[in-house]
Amino acid sequence: MAVRPSRSARYLATGTGIAVWAAGIVWLAVALHPVDHYLVSYYLADYRFGFIRRGLAGELFGPGDDAAFFGRAGAARWAITALYLSALAAVAGAIVRTGRSERRIMLALLVPVLPFGVPFAVFSARPDLLGAAAVVALALGVGARPALSCAAYGLFTAVLAFMHDAIPLEFALGAVLAIYALARGLTAARRRRYAALAVLPGLAVAGLITAFTRRGVADRLCATTPHRPMRMMASFHDFQNFARTGRLPTRDFHDWACRSYLNTYQHSVLDEIHTVAARGAGQMVTSLTVGLIGLVACLAAVQFVAGVPIRDFLGEFRDRRAGAVLALALYLPIFVTAFDWIRWMLLIAFNVTVVFLLYVRGRPELDRPPPSRAAFVAIVCAFAALPLGLAPG
Repeated sequence: MAVRPSRSARYLATGTGIAVWAAGIVWLAVALHPVDHYLVSYYLADYRFGFIRRGLAGELFGPGDDAAFFGRAGAARWAITALYLSALAAVAGAIVRTGRSERRIMLALLVPVLPFGVPFAVFSARPDLLGAAAVVALALGVGARPALSCAAYGLFTAVLAFMHDAIPLEFALGAVLAIYALARGLTAARRRRYAALAVLPGLAVAGLITAFTRRGVADRLCATTPHRPMRMMASFHDFQNFARTGRLPTRDFHDWACRSYLNTYQHSVLDEIHTVAARGAGQMVTSLTVGLIGLVACLAAVQFVAGVPIRDFLGEFRDRRAGAVLALALYLPIFVTAFDWIRWMLLIAFNVTVVFLLYVRGRPELDRPPPSRAAFVAIVCAFAALPLGLAPG
């Protein structure tokens, strides 16, 4: 169904509003509530003191002289944001390339405001978002070239694991769902082979890193961490002051990083489990619930706009549940060793929703009359007004 000019103007206005909102999110991260102190800390560890997790990130962008470090790490932080947003734009573009119906335009406009959209890209620009971009590339290519797409994804995530060891676990779900739902005409045996080709290399590297990473190097890493005064929100007290005055305190990056990030390089896996347990059941259940709301909201919004029931998508896995369940189970080690459960749930939402979006793009329902336009605008405004993607930042 073609879009009438009057309605095209409305969608253009909606898109303009989303662009202004996205610019506001970037301004928030730059001028009002910067989180760069946390995001650049991922590049502090390198291999000078032995083989350690995330060492490749430090080798590529990490410590040199103080100014050089903050320049390189800051550029990497924003480059990851740009690459991830480009991946989401590719998903939106793939939807509208199959036709210009109103439902397709609505879906494309929905993508940036979803909980894993612009706020998540800006405030959670960790190296693992490179894995998210890889999942999008796999999902877009697996239908036409399954062998090449799966092999490239497997190789890329194996390398990325040296930058962030959780990447193979975080995005195996999206890879498996994409192979099972988007690669048509494959036999069950070929699906399993392609899934193994995509997932196992990264998992093997992640296992090697866990087994052989050197621990107890926090003090040595701290000694090489540069000093710089940075505005940061590092505690609930800071948040209270920020809410009251609109100002953030300035702290030495070196002191914050040594106290709040590099100390994890002293920890064993058991120590990390104890750290999660120490947060208490109340906090963890709350985080899980908030993240689950984000997941449900993503899927419900896509189902409403596309007119394709989620049960149709889930039906694609009726005789192949084992692979999807095993991929989802890879999140268990992440949940028990890291307490940012909202973030993990939003990554699950990303994995599932991106594949769902690409699954519905060829469905005939997208050419039918659209749902209530007022309801669509209300959904967009609700996601924009309650940017859950800010929470992990």
